[in-house]
Amino acid sequence: MIAFLERLQENMVRFPDKPALGFSLDDRDISYRELDEISGKVHRWLTERGIGKEDNVLIKLPRGPMIMAMVIGVWKNGSACIVCESNMAEERIRYILADSDTKAAITEKELKEISGCKPLPGFADADPHDSAYIVYTSGSTGNPKGVIHEYGNIDEAIRNKQYDGKPLCRESDIFAVNAPLNFVAAMDFLSMFWQPEPLIL
Repeated sequence: MIAFLERLQENMVRFPDKPALGFSLDDRDISYRELDEISGKVHRWLTERGIGKEDNVLIKLPRGPMIMAMVIGVWKNGSACIVCESNMAEERIRYILADSDTKAAITEKELKEISGCKPLPGFADADPHDSAYIVYTSGSTGNPKGVIHEYGNIDEAIRNKQYDGKPLCRESDIFAVNAPLNFVAAMDFLSMFWQPEPLIL
């Protein structure tokens, strides 16, 4: 299994009641148990639709913990996500949908279907060179271009945030993400899963 996903699974088992995700505009957190359940439902929903390794899944939801839960669900499935906060320009989203050959989209409509699914346990066996997520450039010099990031790149990014083999953060640290969730910088939230403390969006 990919190292950061293995650690995430460990945290879901070891710290089921600890907050995993929060939202600055809402007092309610999502615990590791809830994150496991929600992402497992996404895994089931995608699997039943024949979505799998390196298939692209577009996530278009309002900013908040649910986007991150959907991302984890996509990764449980072994597929790749493209995150679009719902306030993004519709023209840009239409372009991304067409350019990325998206196999499925998760919007608020699909969330209702997903909520009725039975969670699928475990993670698909992703390869370090499989596509994990795609980030689109601003398009300031032409059409936006999709940049593919592999699962192994995420592990490497996390390792680069360590000193002498230890994370730079403490277990009591809480991560705040201010960047748009479709930016590479927002994916820094992954380093949080090496520590059982919440990420605040």
